[in-house]
Amino acid sequence: MLQQAEERSLNYKRTSVGPVGATLSPGAATRVHHESRIVGRSPASFDAAVASLGRWACHAGISARIHRPDTSIEDGRTLLVVLPAGPVSIVVPNRIVATVDEPDRFGFAYGSLDGHHERGEESFLVERLADDRVRCTIAVDAHPATFVARAVGPAITALSHVALRRYLRAWEAAIRNSGPGPTAEP
Repeated sequence: MLQQAEERSLNYKRTSVGPVGATLSPGAATRVHHESRIVGRSPASFDAAVASLGRWACHAGISARIHRPDTSIEDGRTLLVVLPAGPVSIVVPNRIVATVDEPDRFGFAYGSLDGHHERGEESFLVERLADDRVRCTIAVDAHPATFVARAVGPAITALSHVALRRYLRAWEAAIRNSGPGPTAEP
């Protein structure tokens, strides 16, 4: 099943709804839902947030695993997110469509591929602000892509928002558990 999903994902068609990478700049996209959290105020907090993205720690929040977890964060990389659904798993294909690697900002956005139940983009961004606070932001701009998803559209949207909050909680936990240094603020 995973091999078929990998092969199918080679036939990439851009399916995001706005400009590619728009979720990395929430003001640029029209229907982006995003949530942010301040996760610390130290260089160690920033480094831990960046490292946890590379380990795909956010995805633990939705009990997902990444097929080939050594997949690096690079433009054009295919990412298969495997979601448990009772006795079976759902393979959710995505492609990394934009990355940010600057001294005070790091992140990526991935867009949905054929076979995904939504059409759109999600992004994960960590920023060191001018006052040294570290902010993690996850954004999504997605719409139902299949007949079934459209039929239960509001439920899919609600689940997407729940997933976003769970991603953030898992990201925060990974930062907290990374060792000494990160100092969370209230």
